[in-house]
Amino acid sequence: MKALSIEGNTIAYLVIFLVSSIVSVIPLTIGGLGSREVTFFYGAALLNLNEGTSVGISVVFFLITALVSLMGLPYHFKKVTLKTTVPSKSSKTP
Repeated sequence: MKALSIEGNTIAYLVIFLVSSIVSVIPLTIGGLGSREVTFFYGAALLNLNEGTSVGISVVFFLITALVSLMGLPYHFKKVTLKTTVPSKSSKTP
């Protein structure tokens, strides 16, 4: 909120964020896409906040989450090579 220069009503936005996080886990949409934004929209209307600002907060959160997740994409598709050791014939075991 500070990055977007939003002052005041911090507790109200945090309550909406908490509810939207719970709603996004419910398998209504693919990955919670859109459900968080709808929750922010209706929550802002219910708490007499600016709907555009609320949805903006939600979209910025989604973009940050997507960017951080996409950074792990190369590691997801990286081939893992396993090194195995074969005991030599010269070593005798009892």
